[in-house]
Amino acid sequence: MNSYRQYCVAVVTLVACMVLAAWSVLPNFSLSLAAAAPIQAEHAAERADAVPRIGPPLMFLPDVNRNADALKNPADQTYPIKQLTVTRQTYFKWLEFSGHLNYVQQATQHGQYGPRHFMPVLAKYVESGEPAYGQACLEMLKTFDVWIRAEVQRTGWHSLFCEEIGCIGFYRTILKKHGLLSEEKDIWLRELIVFMARNIHAWNSADTYWRGPMHRAQGEGILKGLAAEWFPDVPEAQQWRTYSEDVYQDWWHYRDFAANDVHYFSVGLQPLFLAALLRNDREFFNDPQMKKVWERLLFEVSPDGSIPPYGAHNGWNSSAGNRIAMLEILASKTGDGRYRYVAHRLMNYLLYQRLAYRSHHMLLGPESTEPLALAYLLADDTIEPKMPFDGSQIVLRKETIRLASHEDKKGAAEILGPDANLDSTPGRGLIDCAMLLSKTPKPSKLILRSGWNPGDFFVLVDLFPRHDPLNPSGILGMTRWGAALTSTIAAKGDSDENRIVIRQLNAGSVADRPVALPETEIDTFVESKFVSYAAIRVSNYDAAPVDCTRHFLFIKNDCLLVRDEVHFNRTLNAQVASVFNTQNIGPQISSHAATTYMSQPVASGVGLLNPPVDLLVYFCPQPDLRMEVIDRTTADVRSADIPAQLRHVWQGAAEKDQAIHFSMLLRPQTPHSHSHNTSTNRTEQSKENAPDHLNTDSIAVLLNDSDASVIRLAGGPERQQWVVINPRGKKLDLPDCKTDAVAAYVVLRGQEDPLCWAHKASVLSVAGRPISIPLDERTPTVDVLQGNP
Repeated sequence: MNSYRQYCVAVVTLVACMVLAAWSVLPNFSLSLAAAAPIQAEHAAERADAVPRIGPPLMFLPDVNRNADALKNPADQTYPIKQLTVTRQTYFKWLEFSGHLNYVQQATQHGQYGPRHFMPVLAKYVESGEPAYGQACLEMLKTFDVWIRAEVQRTGWHSLFCEEIGCIGFYRTILKKHGLLSEEKDIWLRELIVFMARNIHAWNSADTYWRGPMHRAQGEGILKGLAAEWFPDVPEAQQWRTYSEDVYQDWWHYRDFAANDVHYFSVGLQPLFLAALLRNDREFFNDPQMKKVWERLLFEVSPDGSIPPYGAHNGWNSSAGNRIAMLEILASKTGDGRYRYVAHRLMNYLLYQRLAYRSHHMLLGPESTEPLALAYLLADDTIEPKMPFDGSQIVLRKETIRLASHEDKKGAAEILGPDANLDSTPGRGLIDCAMLLSKTPKPSKLILRSGWNPGDFFVLVDLFPRHDPLNPSGILGMTRWGAALTSTIAAKGDSDENRIVIRQLNAGSVADRPVALPETEIDTFVESKFVSYAAIRVSNYDAAPVDCTRHFLFIKNDCLLVRDEVHFNRTLNAQVASVFNTQNIGPQISSHAATTYMSQPVASGVGLLNPPVDLLVYFCPQPDLRMEVIDRTTADVRSADIPAQLRHVWQGAAEKDQAIHFSMLLRPQTPHSHSHNTSTNRTEQSKENAPDHLNTDSIAVLLNDSDASVIRLAGGPERQQWVVINPRGKKLDLPDCKTDAVAAYVVLRGQEDPLCWAHKASVLSVAGRPISIPLDERTPTVDVLQGNP
């Protein structure tokens, strides 16, 4: 027996050593697809050594149930997100579902988080009238009072700048209204609020009285301002009032906010919304210029009710609860049913993700339940939801200006003007995040929308040429049939999000290069019932002497053709790539295309539900370009949630005025299915049934040169589509397509009349058939750009 055991141990040890030895030499391999598991010889020959993998393998085994689920419930036929009627009671049911109403029994256990945590308890008090819930809120506030005094004793200050004072204002208002709180009797609450205002240090540092439009300065201003309004007899009241008015003008004068992201934009709005409610400030909600800001909250939401994140964020659908609350408040204060329409779409998506949200305290608390308590308290069910504009558009925002540092008071004074009243005292009047605003509008987002029907194809594109991360012309989010098809990493600094990426080679360090801010120009934007076309030009691209023009031809509920034209303004040794980021690449792949998919978009480290939908990424072939598969995590740990990248790469020494181009087709599709093969006979393993077969036979690139990109898509024997981007309107004389259109889309459907759209065309024929050009195009006005068709 002992000898047998020794034999087993020896065998196991030998196998382990062999595995370790093989693994140890893996980094020395050229990780190309040729080194993957054996595949069909005919298919392998097509792509052997053609697609380098840079970094470790990106996918070991996909979810084996994914294809089976897709076959049982195809996302294009069985939409998984229920479209329920949403009312105030819907929000209250979420509060019950969360379990946070049980906090009523834990009033002394929440410390600094009490004012946030107990908003559902306050909502329950309003809903039921049961005194126990109101008393629990009072007990929580007294516990919070003890905590914050201990914190100031320990550190010298507190840094609760965000929604705490607004929440306390709601407890104060509602508990007074119901007789549980008396201003004369309960002096402790007055003393708590004044204590908070006296000891707020928003950046958790010795500095105070921060200025600027960013979240910490505005939160400090709101806290001091409300304390001065409520208790005008305290010695500091006039000083607080003056400061609060001055810092408020740092954003109100411009009617916009500085953060080009999802998270800090929401965080900055929280104290402002709560203060406006407590002050009954109707101008805040109804000012005509602010309407354009509030509409951005509408139009950046997908038809499924998800929020594609960008900039600094907490993951997919970041800040959804806060956006629902803000939209319900806006509807109640403006009477505009569009805000309720989108709030309810957001809520239905949240309900779809409810089990994932309940698994994490941040998703269940500040990302949903706490703001939904506010939505319950303030929503107005008498306002009928109204569908917003259902087409594509470009929205604008005010320019962000970054100072040399937060201590640059001189630079701030030049921007804010002589009436800014900046405090010259050391440690006061510093500029939060070193960011200010100007009144100059800049393109913010290109929103490509097929409609508001659940599952409609939707793409969100960044255009903003200020504020990190700089991704003008980058695709930030894409959805179809309820599924996320790409997403961004959470980034305060730079990130490369689904755009052209330029790396200067042998150009010295980034610090040695002259800093040139990019500028975004809208060369063309036209919108029609079933096609949108935009040409976006960005100068000083990636801090390089390069102009990049990206053309988007968006075929609604079908596909997106992207053509990039890169122009070098001087000689430059560079690598230029068109990149697309995702979670999974393949297994279907060729030398210039691959299927990609998101298995689970991530929020606060939790994987969310995502219907099984693939995205075909098809790079139009060019002899001097190569496709690579990149593991992004090897270079950037922030990309762990979106680790895979496809890129089409050009590298070389560009001459002055040289131009190169890239063309990429993005097309959502249901997952590829294949037979379960058990035979080792390769002749029995058809190419179509191979698990790595990429079905691109329906795509024909008719032209892809320096002038134009023309693609034909076959949809069966009776349906063919032509997609054309021809930026300079050159007369194209192809066997299958003749046109001088700048952009065009034609569908032939057997004997039916052709479906056609064209921009700036005098001639158009396909497959030998002359096509009449309808006047379906709607040239956008400034109002359409702002979202008001």
